[in-house]
Amino acid sequence: MFAAAQFESWVFLDDLAAVYERDSGRFEAVLTGGGPFISRPENLLKKIHAYRLRVEKEKEPSPELAFASPSDSELRFVSRTSDAVMLAEVSPVSVPFTVCERFLAGRYSLKVQGVKGMRHDDALDFIKRFANSVIFDLDLLYGLVTRLAPHGELNTLHRRGGTLSYDQTPYIPRNVYDEEPLTLYMHARAVRGMPLVEYLGYYQSLECYFPAYVHADMVRRVGQKLRDPAFNPSRNGDIAALLGMVQAGGGGMPEVEQLKLLLRNCLNENELVSFIRQSPGSEEFLGAKKELSGVPLIHLNDLGRKPSDQVAARIYALRCRIVHTKVDGGPKGASLLLPHSYEARKLDHDLALIRFISQRVLIAEASAAGW
Repeated sequence: MFAAAQFESWVFLDDLAAVYERDSGRFEAVLTGGGPFISRPENLLKKIHAYRLRVEKEKEPSPELAFASPSDSELRFVSRTSDAVMLAEVSPVSVPFTVCERFLAGRYSLKVQGVKGMRHDDALDFIKRFANSVIFDLDLLYGLVTRLAPHGELNTLHRRGGTLSYDQTPYIPRNVYDEEPLTLYMHARAVRGMPLVEYLGYYQSLECYFPAYVHADMVRRVGQKLRDPAFNPSRNGDIAALLGMVQAGGGGMPEVEQLKLLLRNCLNENELVSFIRQSPGSEEFLGAKKELSGVPLIHLNDLGRKPSDQVAARIYALRCRIVHTKVDGGPKGASLLLPHSYEARKLDHDLALIRFISQRVLIAEASAAGW
């Protein structure tokens, strides 16, 4: 993509290992895993490419798959429209960039083409938003964990998660995700060997949305009260009751109820149940008393309680065990959940669950991309 680089029009973007070629509208931004790597990116891309070649040999060749990965060292993003002018790919850092920054040799970068004439600040804002959308989508599709590399950082791309599905085609992102909760999510996603830190990162990404949903719920309830034919604005008792409701809801809603409110609005109950049941061993672990003390169990066959409410109660109780003891308001009879403890090493199913929920909430709150 940078075969004919126009160095005179290059703009280096602040502290990122990224460059913008203003005249041609090309970006190149180096990616990093933010920690010890699990799988080198070229190995992962070769697996994706090998899978697609095998599929194409078994059936009629797919133009979409062929375009999505024309070689085993790059991953191209397919446009959803036929008239799109934007191109994007993940591939080895281009030769001109490595000439300028030798430490980038052997690294991988996100390359975008088709956005001309931006000033520095606009270009920096664009590549951050676009890259964040790409990074989140790659995590959902392939379990690939990465982020934009600060200048001089030497870590590499890495992969986290369970079994990958190589048959999915990456598209130009259609969503823009909220920066603060996405940053917290990506920080948690990059953590290795510290399950409590990872868990709290996902929880904090959910917390970002509590105020908005509490406010929306209060607006709805106040509206219902005002529309009640029995409500008399001339009667002091009715006004006092309305004020009491507002005061109780404004800052008095328990945090676990705020979490329940968020999950009810952002999750599909059937999708949540399917996720738990399709994750090997998850339903059994989450419903077993002996596994983790002081946290509510999840029983998907309990028709009297919504699965999302059960999940919210468990997530909040685990969060309390991580950050404080029962003296500070945590679960009764439950001790502080300590790093490197036996229970902390058994959090895989709970981590997968809260990661899934964090993803669903980020998607539910995403806005349509304008690129």
